[in-house]
Amino acid sequence: AFAGGVIRPGATLSPRGLSMAGAQNAVANDGAALYHNVAGLSQVENNFVQLNADLVFPRFEFESQDSEFSVFPMPELAFGKRLSDKLVLGGGIYAPYGLGVEYDSGAFQKSQLSVIKGTLALTYQITDTLSIGFGADVGYGQLVYESSLHQICDIIIKPAFMKTKADGFGLGFRAGLLWEPTDWFSLGLSYSSAMKITLA
Repeated sequence: AFAGGVIRPGATLSPRGLSMAGAQNAVANDGAALYHNVAGLSQVENNFVQLNADLVFPRFEFESQDSEFSVFPMPELAFGKRLSDKLVLGGGIYAPYGLGVEYDSGAFQKSQLSVIKGTLALTYQITDTLSIGFGADVGYGQLVYESSLHQICDIIIKPAFMKTKADGFGLGFRAGLLWEPTDWFSLGLSYSSAMKITLA
């Protein structure tokens, strides 16, 4: 769990997914289905609201600089509502990516890159063993970068600082398929489109 890298630990959206090392496409039946496989919402028996949060503690070393201690929370808030025996509506807001670093001295001062997604999905149970799901994604990205201009070519400019702040939105979609022929075997397929976020 400590070596999650620059994405959510294990590329998951729930403690269960983390414990399964991300292999959750065929069993996601809660708010994590919005990230792993929207077709899994068909397994929801009762309406629910779910709140999770991963905490990322980034640590970087650049030449003689050590980064300051910081905490990046990556929350998830999701809901599921059964509209009929066959149809389930689900939605949520979650952070699939977020990382940053801050130094108290030296050339580099602060940087942060984060993405927050909102997903709204519908899942339909075609048969007792086969379900399909479709979802729409809205993403919000943010970039913060602050650095002193120590040197440009042969010119040293120590007092000058560069500060950049930019954000933007993007759109995407996702689809999923879930097949559960027996109680002990299930197969899940999911697709998430690329999302382009232009930061300005």
